Amino acid sequence: MREVGRALANDPDNEDARRVLVRLGLVLPFALEWMGVIPPTFHVIGDTIVVGARVAHFRETPFLIWFFVATTLPATATCVYLAHVRNRLAAAEQRIRLQAWQLRQILPPT
Repeated sequence: MREVGRALANDPDNEDARRVLVRLGLVLPFALEWMGVIPPTFHVIGDTIVVGARVAHFRETPFLIWFFVATTLPATATCVYLAHVRNRLAAAEQRIRLQAWQLRQILPPT
């Protein structure tokens, strides 16, 4: 399968084949679930969506720890990055104010 992907990726004439394979990769699992060939990925009970674990069985505590980290880490990383950007912006604004003050000291008033 990897060779098929490499062959399609390297040949610009296979753009239609790439599009078909991408769409097939997205639609095929849903179609197989709908036809009953494979069990459904999730089901709805009342107002709850239940997602079944097909690959592995997760114990509750490790899963909750992983889920907490997986949901809070991106938000934390984003906040840290934005704080860094804000600090860099504040430093740049301070440099601009200093340069403006220096120019006012050097140049005669108009």
